Amino acid sequence: MTTEVLELNPAPNFLDNFNVADFPYLEPDFELPTTGESGWYETPDYRHKLPWQIIGDLETAKYIIMVHHGGPGDNIQASHIAPLLDIEGVAIFAYNQRLSGSGDKLSQYIGPDDEDPLLTHTPELLVGDVEDIRRTILKGKVVSHFGGSFATALSMLHAEEYPETVENIEMWGITNARIEELENLYAPDGRLATDRPLEYKRFSENAIPEADREAVQGNSLALIKYYNEKMNLFLEGYDPKVAEDLAIAFGLLHLSAADPEQFSGLSELPTPVLVDIAKGMNIRPDLYARVAMQYFAEYITRVGEDEGDIIRNVGKLLVKQIYMVSGGEDPLTLAINSEMLEKAIHDHAPLVVVHREVIESGHHDRSHAPVQIALRAGALALFGQKVA
Repeated sequence: MTTEVLELNPAPNFLDNFNVADFPYLEPDFELPTTGESGWYETPDYRHKLPWQIIGDLETAKYIIMVHHGGPGDNIQASHIAPLLDIEGVAIFAYNQRLSGSGDKLSQYIGPDDEDPLLTHTPELLVGDVEDIRRTILKGKVVSHFGGSFATALSMLHAEEYPETVENIEMWGITNARIEELENLYAPDGRLATDRPLEYKRFSENAIPEADREAVQGNSLALIKYYNEKMNLFLEGYDPKVAEDLAIAFGLLHLSAADPEQFSGLSELPTPVLVDIAKGMNIRPDLYARVAMQYFAEYITRVGEDEGDIIRNVGKLLVKQIYMVSGGEDPLTLAINSEMLEKAIHDHAPLVVVHREVIESGHHDRSHAPVQIALRAGALALFGQKVA
């Protein structure tokens, strides 16, 4: 195993040899034809069925890449991810996590009707699903991870919990599940309030009943806990209208930050209109908001003190290479997140080769062209040839 530690940017700069014209998948309507198996995976606790798809041949692949979506509560689009990883000898496994997805690819809750499904959606259980999928569907083979935003946390958590099973990780929009990250995002002077003032006002004030506003004003963690409680239909006092207003406000804030071109200018529209727009786009803001806020309120506030569990446990890593893409102007993650993670790896897991590609991008979404180009470059660097 190599002991080389790559320097920070600009060496090696994988982007020097790339031309945007060489990438047909940057066209919005381009989809790579998908081939291979597909099906439904039942989780070990018999609570969820998750849709999955394989692109490529598991038997002959030199690399098996598990593609994880963000959120949590988002949706995977295998045919859009596949072109980034269209490399000879690569097989892709894509799936939707618990309580995630949309349309016919919405994961199914199959547990008891009187049980809150959110109780069976925790990072620990999601990591367990990843490992069970690797052992069963992927036949116990070593895998690599690919994903952004929440998927970076999931990839790292699995690689730390099961270090001998993960070979490489490629990720963008780095999050280390730290409380400081939440406070920066949701504080009145934080990133979202600065970048998306109209959407943030709706999220932090207008969507909240007037009687409740004073208790959460100016306190980002109190605001997160409020959202988590008020959107939980299993708690006493649940009000479906309030919950819908909160879910729409949360979804609009995040979507407008991740993709401002598509979702800006909607902040003045009433909730029913935005609900109809979301339905037309096959988006489930109620599900996405509940799952994401539960993750923030119940997990990050539990393990995210100081540097957080992910950074504390990097010494367990046995992966060969990690390729990180971070946007200097990414509105949903801090630039320091990737810097902290890289430094921790260098200090505590020096056998891991790290490359961090910093791009000038105002987008958190991997569909943005500069992000895609950097991810394609990283994929070729990681998977273009078998690492000795």
